[in-house]
Amino acid sequence: TIRQQPRPTQSRSSAASDVYKRQSQNFSIADLRGVLQELFKKCTKTPGNPRVFMLTDSQIQEDTYLVYINDMLSSGFIPDLFPKEDLEALTQGLRNEAKANGYLDNADSLMQYFLDKLKRNLHILLCFSPVGDTLRVRARKFPGVVNSTMINWFHGWPKDALINVAYRFLQEVELPTDDIRNNIALNMAEIHMSIDEANKNYLILERRYNYTTPKSYLELIAFYKKLLKQKRAEIQKQIRRLENGLQTLADTQSKVQGLQEELKVMMVQVEAKRQETDILIKKVREENAVAEGKKQIASVEEAKKNELAEEAKKKKKKKYSALI
Repeated sequence: TIRQQPRPTQSRSSAASDVYKRQSQNFSIADLRGVLQELFKKCTKTPGNPRVFMLTDSQIQEDTYLVYINDMLSSGFIPDLFPKEDLEALTQGLRNEAKANGYLDNADSLMQYFLDKLKRNLHILLCFSPVGDTLRVRARKFPGVVNSTMINWFHGWPKDALINVAYRFLQEVELPTDDIRNNIALNMAEIHMSIDEANKNYLILERRYNYTTPKSYLELIAFYKKLLKQKRAEIQKQIRRLENGLQTLADTQSKVQGLQEELKVMMVQVEAKRQETDILIKKVREENAVAEGKKQIASVEEAKKNELAEEAKKKKKKKYSALI
C-alpha cells in the first residue's frame, strides 16, 4: 500500500533515485523487471532494509509498466518476476530467520514469510496528477492503483501559506524594505487565489477544468524573480548609458570652456593687433597725405618750369627770326 512515510533514509532515496536515473535513459520493461528484482532482494535478504519505490506519471512511458505495479499493489508480489530456482534460493535463504519468527519450516511458510517481509519493507509511492483523463483510464485498467492504495490528495495552499512561501523565496531578492517584501508576497497570494476564482467561472461557462497547483505558484514566484532580475539588468544598462552620456557631455563642456578661455586670450591678442593695425593705417594715411601734398607742389613747380621753358623757347625762336 501507499503510506505516508517519514523523511526517506539514504537507502530509500538511493533506490528511488536509481529508478529516476534509469528511466531518463530509455527505461524499458526489462529494465523495470531488473530494478524490481533488485529491490525485492534488498527488502528481503537479511537484514532487509526498508525501501520506497517512487514513480511519477510523467515517468510512465507506456501503460505496461502499471501491470507490475498493479500486481504488487493487489497481491504484494509479481508472478514470474523471478525464475523458479532464484525464488527458491531467496526463500531458502530466509529459513533461519523465518523459523526464528515462528514460521513453519516448509516451502509455503517460507514463501509466506518472504511475502510478509516484502510487504513490510517495500513501499510504493505513486505521484499522479488528476488533470485530464489519464488517471481515470489507468484506474479502470489497473484497479489496484485505487483499490489497494491510500490516496493523499494535495489541495491548494491556504492564503497564509501562500504568503509565507512567497516571503521565504523573496528573501533571496534584494529589496529596499521588508514592508515591500511583505506587500509583494501578499500580492502574489492574491493573484494566485484570483486564478482559482477565475477557474470556477471558467468551469461554469465552458464546462472545462483548469487547474492551478502549488507548482504553478512556485513557477509564478520564479518568473517574478527572473523578470525582476531582467528588468533590473535593463535599468542598470540604461543607467550606465546615461552616466556615459553625462560624462561625455561633461567632458565636452569642459573642452568647450577650455576653448572659450583660449578664445578670450586670442580675442585680446586680436584686439591688440587690430589697434596696432589701426595706428599703422592712420600713420600710413598721414604719410600718404604729406606725400600727396608734396606731389602736388612738385607738379605745380614742374608746370611753372615747363611754362618758363616754353616761354624761353619762344623768345629764342623770335630772336633767331629777327637775326635772319
